Amino acid sequence: MSSNSACNFSYPNRDDFPMNCLNLTGATEFCSWVGGRLPTQDEWFSEASNNGTRTYPWGNSPAASCDYAVMNDPSAGGTGCGAGTAAPVCSKPLGNSVSGLCDMSGNAWEWTSTPSGGLQILRGGSWLDFGGDVQTTGSDTDSPNLSDDDFGVLGFSCVREVRSYLDIRNSFPGATDGTYFIDPDGLGGNAPFQVYCDMTTDGGGWTLIFEPTQTNYNSTNLDYTVPNADLLNRSTQVLISFRDRFRAIVSPWASFALPNAWKSQAPFRTPGAIELVDVSINEAAAVQRTLYYGYENWIGNSCDSSFQSGILFGRICIANTQAPFYSAFAVSQGDTCSLSDEFYNNTVCETDRRFSIAVRE
Repeated sequence: MSSNSACNFSYPNRDDFPMNCLNLTGATEFCSWVGGRLPTQDEWFSEASNNGTRTYPWGNSPAASCDYAVMNDPSAGGTGCGAGTAAPVCSKPLGNSVSGLCDMSGNAWEWTSTPSGGLQILRGGSWLDFGGDVQTTGSDTDSPNLSDDDFGVLGFSCVREVRSYLDIRNSFPGATDGTYFIDPDGLGGNAPFQVYCDMTTDGGGWTLIFEPTQTNYNSTNLDYTVPNADLLNRSTQVLISFRDRFRAIVSPWASFALPNAWKSQAPFRTPGAIELVDVSINEAAAVQRTLYYGYENWIGNSCDSSFQSGILFGRICIANTQAPFYSAFAVSQGDTCSLSDEFYNNTVCETDRRFSIAVRE
């Protein structure tokens, strides 16, 4: 750390300016001190670009300007939007990312934890930079020993691991449905990964662990699309529903305590099982009903029928409710997506009606 006219901490009135004049070691140690770490460049880009779909954190248009970022904008007076320096953090809310993070474009370049040929990758651009550098694809590299005393354009942001989407919901009540990074086993374990989070249904905080990739499975070995043991072992609740191609729920949904058997393997892989559960339909008061699941066939057309050992078909349903009734996943005739108080073949699964499983702590 150095102190000169470019360092914001040299001024008593800049407590809300970006922290600058720190080399990579200083930035890393600060993040560790607050219980976090520097992001990788891939994590940074994923958030800034909304998983590669945005030219700027705020969208693909309008083009970068001082309405959205602290940058070098000739129409607004030049560097630092005419101030010739950085600005207080989060002073350009129109430029926030999809998750509400500020200053991912402009104000100060941000160290990442990603090296490149003996240098370190920086992202985001600064108050000295024009529009091209503040795009989400903009990057630079510098020596990890550089603290940038001359201009004070090197800063950083820290990330903190979240183990589930419930952590995100509790930390950021305004978080919306979307794809996020989570790290179920915490710092130092397996790498974080991305999954889709439902922040709306029944208070939010749901991690989607099964989303079909087709509407005609024919398998007794069907697994979760997110088969993460740490996530499953931390979870206590499950939500089953039918969703459309945009992941919006399109039918009554059911939530209940996550069966222990579902933590060790997906319910599609069980021959045939019956459990009593306290189930809530669309947030109504919980009632005790019978859950049926497994790949075996059953006698009759309704949810509450006995399994036939050794014959394949497949069902997941909760008798005497309007919970989803997902069936025929173990045979080739085409999956069905009915309700548990209907016959299994009342409604076929289609692109905008697909069975899903989500969990939360």
